[in-house]
Amino acid sequence: MKKKSCVRLISETWWFLLLMITWGPMCFFNVSVEAQIFKSEVALDLTQLPETKKERVEGLDDTIRDYIDNSQWFENPLSFEIPITLTMSLLDASAQYEDRYSAQLQASNNRDIQFKDRFCKFPYQMNEPLFRDDNSYDPLTGLIDFYIYMIVGAEMDKRAILGGQPSYEQAKKVCQNAMFGESIFHTGWDKRTELVEKIASEEWETIRKLHAIFFRAKIYHQEGNGAKARRYCRAVVIELGKMFDENQEDEKMKEFLKYHFFEFGPLFEEEKDPALFQRLIEMDPDHREEYEKYTK
Repeated sequence: MKKKSCVRLISETWWFLLLMITWGPMCFFNVSVEAQIFKSEVALDLTQLPETKKERVEGLDDTIRDYIDNSQWFENPLSFEIPITLTMSLLDASAQYEDRYSAQLQASNNRDIQFKDRFCKFPYQMNEPLFRDDNSYDPLTGLIDFYIYMIVGAEMDKRAILGGQPSYEQAKKVCQNAMFGESIFHTGWDKRTELVEKIASEEWETIRKLHAIFFRAKIYHQEGNGAKARRYCRAVVIELGKMFDENQEDEKMKEFLKYHFFEFGPLFEEEKDPALFQRLIEMDPDHREEYEKYTK
């Protein structure tokens, strides 16, 4: 790395520290809310169900979609649209007296937030309506609620420093209701509890802050403020580099780069920074070809 680049990276590191001290949990911009919009897609894979069971879950995808899109999730609804994709592959797990299903579930925002769950089990009776109740546990709506809160938490982390914490607390509450309620359907809730506690922990605070800073960099780029966009982006790369230097297999760093590797380059179209992209190649060699476009 050239001496000039080293000086710039060191100065940007101090800027990052100043940013964290000055803003802490404050918002980058106003996230107060006027209207809530979920745009959900729900798909059920019924190929492994017997024909009689397929008939008994007919329309469940529409029921879940209506539940997501039309429920009141927060006292103060969100002011931006969140796409939600929920897919479940169902297996018959019925008891003699009740229709039950096990499922593999995937929940995402169609972009950079994805959750997979192989430990889902719930009862469902044909044409049964779904109702929201934050103070009680239903095995099917509990699963939906948990992953809605996890996706919203991650989206809010982009828009404010640690802005997703209230949503993660709601996800924890769902876990507590599931673990300590009267229902017999506890499968997987220990793992879901571990997931939300991990993401909401102090250990994950830095990566959550980086999501907010990188999101802000992209906003500045869209607004035509390239200098600020690059400044914020450099700070992100420096902090990711610290994670890499401590542990080259750091889960948080690798996941960040997996979903955002293609977004660094456009921020530097007006001003090249080969040293930054060489650092990204070092951290993320799987996407070398993309980064090398900006090293010349």
